[in-house]
Amino acid sequence: MTLSELDGYVTGVLACPDVIPPSEWLPHVWGETGEAGFPDQRTAEETIGAVMAHYNSVADAITHSLWIEPIYEVDPNSDETLWEPWVDGFTRAMGLRPDTWSHLLDAADEETQATMIFIMALQDIYIGKSNFTDEEIDEIDREAPDLIPNCVATILHQSRPELAGQVPANLPGQPFKAG
Repeated sequence: MTLSELDGYVTGVLACPDVIPPSEWLPHVWGETGEAGFPDQRTAEETIGAVMAHYNSVADAITHSLWIEPIYEVDPNSDETLWEPWVDGFTRAMGLRPDTWSHLLDAADEETQATMIFIMALQDIYIGKSNFTDEEIDEIDREAPDLIPNCVATILHQSRPELAGQVPANLPGQPFKAG
């Protein structure tokens, strides 16, 4: 996974209502086979340590504010923000517990349902299976990087309600979120 994919992936793992142990999600970081193929023990320990440090960093951000700052790639030729790898990582994490996410979608409030559908629509755009027009996709493409953090916060309020009560009121630099 690229760093952007990993960031979306661990965010999705942490946003899941079920706790997913590292032994289950970590092999997917290395690719479809789940085999990392590290050349030696030291490289394995350093790499796994770096992945877990990032996981803990995202967990800390979620726990303290339900707000994440996604790591997006930037196209070096056009300076375009590439949100697609992040969304791909997030939706791959959702694929680890499809029944749990489906149940959350069914039980969620209307705003969270719309948000989850939007995330899935972003994935459809990324894989070329969207029903949106080219003009609509262009608009979504411009707005998605700014919308994704709000989407995650909305999902977290439903998927991890135990964290919502821990969020301090009026965080500086954060948008006001009415109850």
